[in-house]
Amino acid sequence: MRERNLQTLRAAVLIAAIVAAVPAGPAHAAPTKRSGSCTDGTSHWTLSVQPATKNKLKVVFTIKGEGGMGWQVALSDNGIGVTGADVTLGKKGTSSITRVIANRTGADVIAVSATQRVVGGYTCSGRITFGG
Repeated sequence: MRERNLQTLRAAVLIAAIVAAVPAGPAHAAPTKRSGSCTDGTSHWTLSVQPATKNKLKVVFTIKGEGGMGWQVALSDNGIGVTGADVTLGKKGTSSITRVIANRTGADVIAVSATQRVVGGYTCSGRITFGG
């Protein structure tokens, strides 16, 4: 009986050691979201990043402000330009762009900058460090 208990204890310790040695999975598995104000004082932005597939990230950038206002948006990953878009806020004052981009090795620093296309040249900008 004592030998059997000893074997059970050894097996439990071995299993615990194996579980502790296995990585918990990617640190970037959970979606990440940031938001802030634009320089015009009335518009707001939201940037979110989440895994789309094993090697891709889904990036969503939303601007909320005065309806009909146009913005030029630039998106980068680790300082490399990924995409650009012209967006016009709808009647309810919201517009979003969604892009699926490569999930680069290591941390992805997703940065976005939007510039109003009319007088004032107000900006919205933010960034998220995802994964790593």
